[in-house]
Amino acid sequence: MNNLSTMMREIEGYLTPTIIDSAKRCAQHLLAYGGGKDSSYMVAYVRYIQGLIWQAQ
Repeated sequence: MNNLSTMMREIEGYLTPTIIDSAKRCAQHLLAYGGGKDSSYMVAYVRYIQGLIWQAQ
């Protein structure tokens, strides 16, 4: 799988529309940050999502 669009569609198959919309909004905010902060914010977002998943189990 070397095509980003294909990968994104496959991942979206596992996510609810609400989560997809939330991720898109988050990505828009991340674009506003620079200087290497993007990865920190993205890791925090992913960890938060993981926490939500763990709480739901």
